[in-house]
Amino acid sequence: MKKCFKSIVFFSCLLWFQQSFSEKHIIGSWPHGFFSAFFGVLNHLYWCERTGNTPVVYWGRESHYWHKDGYNGSLNAWEYFFEPVSLQTATESEPRDTYFLVDTSICVWPAIPIASETRERILLANRLINTYIKINSIVDNKVTSFFNNNMLGKKTIGIHLRGSEKTSEVRGVDPLIILARANQEAELLGDCQFLVATDEYQLLRLAEKTLHRKVIHYPCRRANDSVPLYRLRSIENKALLGEDVLIEMLLLTQCDLFLHTYSNVSSAVLYFNPSLKDILFV
Repeated sequence: MKKCFKSIVFFSCLLWFQQSFSEKHIIGSWPHGFFSAFFGVLNHLYWCERTGNTPVVYWGRESHYWHKDGYNGSLNAWEYFFEPVSLQTATESEPRDTYFLVDTSICVWPAIPIASETRERILLANRLINTYIKINSIVDNKVTSFFNNNMLGKKTIGIHLRGSEKTSEVRGVDPLIILARANQEAELLGDCQFLVATDEYQLLRLAEKTLHRKVIHYPCRRANDSVPLYRLRSIENKALLGEDVLIEMLLLTQCDLFLHTYSNVSSAVLYFNPSLKDILFV
């Protein structure tokens, strides 16, 4: 036990030394949707690994999810949702890199490159997530609470239905095709339920009408049309939207089967849980 404790202290001191004296690289927010921006962070984290720079993530005013009064105890929009990725810190006034670095293999926005998703890229993203990404306790508690109250001990088929505005990135798939397959899979799985994640009310209502088993969903804010939620001026605190989509994604990772089309949300699910059985619709 004493040797283990001494090893932990040694490596913690070594990490502190490395991060204190290497060049700081501040990662800003890619100015698009939540997981597009998140993948931008993974992109820069991978670059920092290869260059020896110390990464610091600071999502400021450029982020669609930044709020002037802060959220979840932080003024840094990254820390509304995640723990810091290193011991270094940054401020709003410091310059930061807000674009993808083209020499990495992490997927980029828009979602078109995800059509060529490879196992190698999934495993690379998963390693970066396991190394650097930790959900903050406030968000994690909300995920745990919903899971314990609605999914614990129950077989669950997860379904992600993209909003119609996403057809500008990839070809749309009729949601009825996805829902029909979901019903077929439910017959094979036996006693189960459906977890539906979507950013549009009409798609949630369609799922509830079409699916043959119990439908559960996280109580997110959803759009009544095809306009992206983060572009709606009627929603003052966009931090809530970031939290919603992150929680939905994390809940999907805990399903027994995942049905989806091409999207950054779906890629994030597989990045966080590469062993999840999934069915892709194109």
